[in-house]
Amino acid sequence: MKYCFFFLVLVLFCACVDEDFTTDVDKKLSFSATTLSFDTIFSSVPSPTKTFKVYNRNKKALKISSVELEKGQDSYFRINVDGTIPPPENYIQDIVLKANDSLYVFVEVTVDDQNSNVLTFIEDAVIFTVNNQQQKVSLTAHSQDVVVFNEKTIKSDTVFSADKPYLIYNYLRIAEGKKLTLEPGVKLYFHQGANLFIGGSLTANGTLENPILMRGYRLYKINDSAETPYAYLPGQWGSVYLDWENGNHVIRNVSISGATNGILISGSTVNRSKLEMENSSIHSCQLNGIYAQCADMNIVNTEVSNCGKTCLNINGGNTSATHCTFANYYEWGGMEEKLAVTISNYKIDASWNKLLPVYSAVFQNCIIAGNQKNELVLKRDTTSKTSNVFNIYFDHCYIKSEEIKGTDFMNNIFSSTLSSDEKLFKNTSISDIKTTGYYDFTLHNNSVARNKANSKVSESYDTDKNNYNRFADGKPDIGAYEYH
Repeated sequence: MKYCFFFLVLVLFCACVDEDFTTDVDKKLSFSATTLSFDTIFSSVPSPTKTFKVYNRNKKALKISSVELEKGQDSYFRINVDGTIPPPENYIQDIVLKANDSLYVFVEVTVDDQNSNVLTFIEDAVIFTVNNQQQKVSLTAHSQDVVVFNEKTIKSDTVFSADKPYLIYNYLRIAEGKKLTLEPGVKLYFHQGANLFIGGSLTANGTLENPILMRGYRLYKINDSAETPYAYLPGQWGSVYLDWENGNHVIRNVSISGATNGILISGSTVNRSKLEMENSSIHSCQLNGIYAQCADMNIVNTEVSNCGKTCLNINGGNTSATHCTFANYYEWGGMEEKLAVTISNYKIDASWNKLLPVYSAVFQNCIIAGNQKNELVLKRDTTSKTSNVFNIYFDHCYIKSEEIKGTDFMNNIFSSTLSSDEKLFKNTSISDIKTTGYYDFTLHNNSVARNKANSKVSESYDTDKNNYNRFADGKPDIGAYEYH
């Protein structure tokens, strides 16, 4: 019995010790961060949740008499202190933090429309009061007003200016026969799964200084050791559909990234949708960079890279690709193909072959590369009783493939492997982003594509995607980028 009594006394003694608060004004809290910064967020869109830890590194407990947001109920920020959500005035009282213990503070922010076309700086602070002494953790964010579209259909010719970005939920649709014009500097941000449907024609005329941007809406980073930006991830949003067979589309100085499919363009064997694409890039798509069926495309000085299925997937029609880089080093898992270029003149649909004549597919001064042994796949119909057109031509291209012989292939560089001294691009891996940086499909100084382009063809495109002179060092390089 006396042992039970002794144990009870011991427990009570420990409890008393637990309540032994220090009132020494020099005994302070410690924090895992003194400033919590949020990347740019869109007005009215909640931010991701960020956290910091509060430590009591003292030998006695501390009584935190209050935790509050400096701007009180006028704050754009929201806090949760170790599971406790404060009332609207953002003020919590009497929190006990035991000796050598810690707690979490969770922070979010949602900013109202600021009626501004420029970034707005938002700041506040979490204030901790202990023994009549205040300590604070600063909170900062940048907010950008946006024009929001949610399941919106536009039924007239429309021009988007670059005054504010556009945020698209679910879809934005341009009605049949109508034209959407994007001025230089326009930014289209897409929520998860959101699509752009062009039922008429798209004219996106960016410039080198003010390119047009289409990407996912998450402007912040993943919570991983590499601090990977969401912008690098495929499948962040849907696709751009150019699905009117009479469409006439122009895309210049446009960057498309993180989509499911970058561009899906389709027409018919009678009327083929047309696309002029120049000085642009499509990168990190979950499926295809460009999927074209019965389309007429002219693609110049353009990079299409890192797609889970195919960078450029041609099914019938006419295609001209000049000084382009099709590079597939996709590392995010998913589809098995992960190819640079496929060309097909048929499509298996409901167990029968649909003929899609390839009237012409001409590639000049292009790079077709990636991790596969053969990055160029040609799918020629051999089963139809009627003749099916398959006209292709490759001239002065670098092709990651075993050699293909014939009059359709002239003056090309074939390679199924690259030796250690035959590098092609500056960086084809993100195994360690912090060390190696991100993908870079400009040419390595020792690239096998240097000085190998057809000069006659290059004369018509004497500057590269970044406006560097292709003839500055005497001979032009293969691909979208001139080494400099």
